[in-house]
Amino acid sequence: MRSYCPLVSINRTPESNRGTAMSDHEPEILTEYKALRDEVLYHLGSQRQVVLTALVVSGTFLGLGIREHLDILLLIVPVFVFFAAISWSHSAACVSSIGGYIRDKVEPALPGVNWEHYLQERQSTKRGFKVGWLENVHVLGVFVLIDVLSLVVASDQYKFMPMPLAPLGVR
Repeated sequence: MRSYCPLVSINRTPESNRGTAMSDHEPEILTEYKALRDEVLYHLGSQRQVVLTALVVSGTFLGLGIREHLDILLLIVPVFVFFAAISWSHSAACVSSIGGYIRDKVEPALPGVNWEHYLQERQSTKRGFKVGWLENVHVLGVFVLIDVLSLVVASDQYKFMPMPLAPLGVR
C-alpha cells in the first residue's frame, strides 16, 4: 500500500547533509519525526476504517430494517453515522495537530525536511482559492448520503414524516 505521508529515512548519509548545519540532537529529532509520521499514518488508517465501518454497518441496518420492517434500525443509522463522523473528525484534528507540530517544531531543526511546509503552501491556495476542506468533501458526502438515505427509506416505508418528499424528487 502506498503512503501519502512520506517518512524520513533515519539512515541518512553524511553526503545528504552537505551544506547543512548538523544538530547534536538530530537523531532524537529524527526519531520523534518518525514516531509522529507513524501516528499520522495510524490516524489516516483509522479514518478509512471508520468510513468503511459506517458503510457496512449502515448497509446492514438498512437492509435488515427494510426486509424485516424494523423501523428502529432505520432510525438508528443516522445516530450511528453521527458518531462515526465525530470519530473521523477527531482523527482529522489529530492529523492536523501533528502536522502543525512537525511544521513548527521539528522541521526547523531538520535541514532539508519540509513536507509539512509544502503541504501548507499547497493547501492554502490552489488556483486562487482555499481548498483545504474540499479535499475531504467526499467523506462528508458519504456520511450525509447514508443519513439522507436512511431517513428517506424510513419516511417512505413507515410514513413517520408528515411532509411528502416530492420536492426532493423522491416518490
